Amino acid sequence: MRGFRSFALMALSAALFAAAFPSCSKPSAFECFVRSSEVPDGGRYCFDLDLSDSLVAWSVDFYSRMDTPLFLRKSFPVRMDVLWISPTGEEYAESVYADFSGTGGSRLPYRRGVIPPERGLWRLEVEVSPRYGEMNGLGIVCNGTRQAQEVR
Repeated sequence: MRGFRSFALMALSAALFAAAFPSCSKPSAFECFVRSSEVPDGGRYCFDLDLSDSLVAWSVDFYSRMDTPLFLRKSFPVRMDVLWISPTGEEYAESVYADFSGTGGSRLPYRRGVIPPERGLWRLEVEVSPRYGEMNGLGIVCNGTRQAQEVR
């Protein structure tokens, strides 16, 4: 009976611990916003992305916020020079074009199904041109989707 009580108490403790801490994995979604006032003139919006999970494919979106009242707001096309810097320093660059307009801001789908060639901490630097005074900042949203693991 004494052994059963010890086992029952240990099993109950383990169950409570598992309920309190359901997962130790990293979250597969994160978001960051950089205010325009924090970026020097001619500078870049910088984001650090932890893409170390080898079983996750990433969706990356940009978003912007405006300070201009809605009735004065106009659509403004921008060029975004995007530089991806890998954990080992390799650089990948491209230019994308966006039309940031809408009520208070816009969200731009940028890439879907991104599986980086290197795992680890990536740096994403974005230069927006032309720089608009009404643009309050630039944000990034990353959502990860867990991929099926191959069985060998």
